[in-house]
Amino acid sequence: IWSTNLYASGFGTYQGYMEVRYSPRCGTNWIRVYNAYAQDGKVWKAISRPAQGTLPSYSQYEVDWGTGWSWGMQVYAPGATHITVQAGITTDPWIARSGIVTL
Repeated sequence: IWSTNLYASGFGTYQGYMEVRYSPRCGTNWIRVYNAYAQDGKVWKAISRPAQGTLPSYSQYEVDWGTGWSWGMQVYAPGATHITVQAGITTDPWIARSGIVTL
């Protein structure tokens, strides 16, 4: 439902790609991040959902290491629920991250 490239702050070097995905079948959202170059990079993903109806608010933060694709946990957010997301890749000495985005 949304995507952006991730660039190293201060350098403008492309480091990867972030996607926010949604499945109408199960009503969940999740983040997928591609770490393009940073072999020892830390990939982090944050997603939250505000309270809606009988659903309480929920936040999830995850970190893993390596190159290639990294998937975040699914967050149940059916229908018109808004979610807030942010993801990034941290390597020495660069940090590439998305802004905080509400969808």
